[in-house]
Amino acid sequence: MAGLGGWYNPRAMAALDLQISALGRIGARCAKSLARLDLRTVGDLLWHLPFRYEDLSHVVTLDRPSAVPVTVKVRIDLIRNRRSARSHMTLTEATVSDERGSAKVVWFRQPFIAKILQPGDRVFLTGKLENRAWGLEMVNPGYERESKDPVHAARLVPIYPSTAGVTPKQLRALLHLSLPAVSTVPDPYDESFLKTHHLLALPTALHAIHFPDSYAAAKEADRRFRFDELLTFQLKGALTRRALAERPAVVVPYAGEAIKDFVKRLPFQLTDDQKKAAWAIIEDMGEGAPMHRLIEGDVGSGKTVVAAIAMYNAALGGFRSLIMAPTEILAEQHYATISKLFKGTGFKVALRTASHKTKLDKADVVVGTHALLTADPSLADAALIVVDEQHRFGVSQRRDLLARFGKGEAVPHFLSMTATPIPRSLALALYGDLKFTAIRQMPVGRRPVTTELVIDGDRANMIAAARAELAKGHGVFVICPLIEASETTESKSVEAESERLKTEFPDTEIVALHGKMKSEAKRRAMEKFQDGSAGILVSTTVVEVGVDVPRATVMIIEGSERFGLAQLHQLRGRVGRSERPSRCFLVAEDASPSALERLEAFIKAKDCFEIAEADLKLRGQGDIFGEDQSGFGELKRFNPSDVELIEETRQAAEEIIEKDPDLTDHQQLKAKVRPEAEKVHLE
Repeated sequence: MAGLGGWYNPRAMAALDLQISALGRIGARCAKSLARLDLRTVGDLLWHLPFRYEDLSHVVTLDRPSAVPVTVKVRIDLIRNRRSARSHMTLTEATVSDERGSAKVVWFRQPFIAKILQPGDRVFLTGKLENRAWGLEMVNPGYERESKDPVHAARLVPIYPSTAGVTPKQLRALLHLSLPAVSTVPDPYDESFLKTHHLLALPTALHAIHFPDSYAAAKEADRRFRFDELLTFQLKGALTRRALAERPAVVVPYAGEAIKDFVKRLPFQLTDDQKKAAWAIIEDMGEGAPMHRLIEGDVGSGKTVVAAIAMYNAALGGFRSLIMAPTEILAEQHYATISKLFKGTGFKVALRTASHKTKLDKADVVVGTHALLTADPSLADAALIVVDEQHRFGVSQRRDLLARFGKGEAVPHFLSMTATPIPRSLALALYGDLKFTAIRQMPVGRRPVTTELVIDGDRANMIAAARAELAKGHGVFVICPLIEASETTESKSVEAESERLKTEFPDTEIVALHGKMKSEAKRRAMEKFQDGSAGILVSTTVVEVGVDVPRATVMIIEGSERFGLAQLHQLRGRVGRSERPSRCFLVAEDASPSALERLEAFIKAKDCFEIAEADLKLRGQGDIFGEDQSGFGELKRFNPSDVELIEETRQAAEEIIEKDPDLTDHQQLKAKVRPEAEKVHLE
């Protein structure tokens, strides 16, 4: 049943199966709107949880104004409709009073209120109580008849996800009518489990999450639902890991001397971290169990060459490798890098994207984008699958890769790489048994990028620095938040900024790049910037990953406060890719204390690992996995900063599976977990 989070049992919960229309008079339009939210039954309503609360618990008297929304308990003395003289708008005006004073109330375009409320009625009104020349006044306040158990006033008022055709007030009223049904909801956990994990019983939590008596009660209820979400997620992961561990993997032997020769021929010296990471991968691939390893390394730390060593070892054993990137630009970059590394080895590297459809049957390494998911079936013999910027792919896509490629019953080894800041503690807790390797050292010759904050309007030093670098033949990135100018925001756009910069840099060719351009136009723009014929590239975050232009030494990020710290880190990583000194300018349109605090934290952080911790500290829940990451889409109340709860649910899931591998004694959990467990990829 939609919206029930997996706990719905129609036989045990007859009240929950009641149609919403049975609760009261609901018009056809409202019913249609509720259906768009997957709300059809009482049970659906109960699992439609609020995402915040409005504090209207402060009940004040009519003797002092309030600049924040409050509740007043008043008597209607007079109420009437009239039309305004200028706009002919219908106004509903009322005079109200309590034991301390009186106030005027005005509602715009709501003439029906004069029929609902009558003189003598005692009501709660909610809103700002403002001081006017004629006395206190409330404009368009919420209203509710006085009662001992108010729904819309004199309490923490729940705010729900909504849609056109159904008002927040209607949703609250329906939820309140549904509350008696919480007593029929069975809890999937026994008393001992609830006590061990300090959880509210499910009926209590449901009541408290919808209509809490305090913020503390709401927080305790929210913890119960976050625990439920995470436990389901962790159970799926535990079951999937168990299933994968039972399947054999392709055994790739270590080609010792040949690998050593390959490393010696590299045009640079590996760092110790790179050597350790490469050896860990090769060791994993030599075992009979499938490898699942995540490599996290800073931008430019050399993750690709580590993967190339593993792929070369596989090729020496007669096995194929695949590497998938989220964009054509990044795939082309990997293809160029790996082709160069494999030159003279006799092994073939192929590229498969929407624009490049070369034959793949004889390739030892295939580099591609999502196009690999629909590539030639002859690729179904891969021993190693590498996914770069793994957070940019949905879990279902990574799972499809494992299902599509692999030799017979053998499971391919799986290597994920990312430069996106993910705290180690969070990665280990979320990914469970996924092996984790950090590459912290930077290759010899890489220089740190000097990062400076620029308050919009004070741009002279930044422009001078850009001119100086252009005079040396170096390149300048300019990143804008928007593609086109918008009437609703003054943020810079690629199109407008490209034109403006032509007047500021009349002797420099400027090219634009953004996601709406066709592949060929993107390629031409990048080629001009890479070969130096264009000095400035104005772009959106399409260059966030995979763009390697060593001649670029300046990165200007307009509206930098609009980007997450992870994005800023990736963007800054587009410069400083040579021995030349490089600078990154963070232009802040919003100079508020909170915006500047985030940007200052980014400037102070030395690497992606420090940025990760700063991001969690400042922001809590964020987009480190991307909002379209299907593997985490079920975690509606998920907060990445709550590492302790993540770890607690991981351990709880492992204990449940260890004692009850088939969830025979946990049928309600099984109903939620089992149907999807087969679809879930390990990470």
